[in-house]
Amino acid sequence: MRAAAVSFLLLAACGSSVVDDDGTGGSGGSGSGTGTATGTGTGTTTGVGGGDLLCPEFGDVDAPATVTFRFRNESGQAIYLPTECGVVDANIRMGGDVPRDDLSFPWIDPCPAHCEQYQRGGPPDCAACAYGVALLAAGEELVVEWPAAALMATEMPAGCTPDGDPLGCEQLVAAPVGPYQLELMAFSACDECSCDEAGNCDGAPGGQTMQATFPFDLPVGAVEVLFPVCFFGCAGE
Repeated sequence: MRAAAVSFLLLAACGSSVVDDDGTGGSGGSGSGTGTATGTGTGTTTGVGGGDLLCPEFGDVDAPATVTFRFRNESGQAIYLPTECGVVDANIRMGGDVPRDDLSFPWIDPCPAHCEQYQRGGPPDCAACAYGVALLAAGEELVVEWPAAALMATEMPAGCTPDGDPLGCEQLVAAPVGPYQLELMAFSACDECSCDEAGNCDGAPGGQTMQATFPFDLPVGAVEVLFPVCFFGCAGE
């Protein structure tokens, strides 16, 4: 099983470090404190579409790999993370020297409107997602599953939809192998929040704000993301 450790990069406050596969540490950034995201395992993807599609080659992937992100709060204080549809709000971007402008990477996809849905008559009629806040208490862990899927801009030819016309759409495909980064916003407080026992809160995050970037590589089965001591800055800085 492949294992790799990578750091997260804070865009303010604490520095960062990288631990390679051979255990050698890279140089840290300015400031104080370190954080790491450790990836283990591999994922697989098989098949596309279903047998009842007009154009199965434009169907969704059958079984996209899943990456488990484990967010661990070792900062010593509560961290509040914005949520959408009950899931931590974040962005996935592909790294590397050659950008893939034809791909986007949905972190969550609660109301799919892919090429496959248009072959079946159109996307579902979905209600708007609710926004909220997740409380990640000091010492606790939050788990989020990401299907390691991408949306690829394409055009289905005539005959792939019930009306018979060609259609530009996005096909759900497996995210390619390569470097990625997870981006999110974190807050030190939650204004007038009411939180349940599971850490789901109503209210607006506030206090100190941190934008963080967590690099990782695909394929990988799990990524452990650490919020370190001094995540929001240390006393005296």
